Amino acid sequence: VIDISDPIIWIPNVFTPNDDGIKDEWVIMNIEKYANCHIQITAPDSTLVFESQGYTKAWDGIFNHESLPKGSYNYVCQLDLNDPEEIKGTVNLIR
Repeated sequence: VIDISDPIIWIPNVFTPNDDGIKDEWVIMNIEKYANCHIQITAPDSTLVFESQGYTKAWDGIFNHESLPKGSYNYVCQLDLNDPEEIKGTVNLIR
C-alpha cells in the first residue's frame, strides 16, 4: 500500500544557476504539497540569503539582486509550521 497523502520530498544537494537552462534553480520535488512549509538558506557566514513561507518560487542563487558566489549553503526546511520537525542540510551552488 502506498500512502500518497504524505508525498516524499526530494531536496537536491547541488544546483547550477548559470543561465544554461539546466538546474538553474534549486527545485525541491513535491514541496508544493506542503503549502505551509518554511525554508531558510544561509551563506557560510550565517547570513540569511533566502527565506520562503511556502515554496512557490524556487531559489535561483540570487541575494539582494546579485548572484551569490559558488559554495555550500545551509538550509532548514520545516514542512509545516505546526510541526517543529526540521530537515537540515547543505546545498552546493556551482557556477
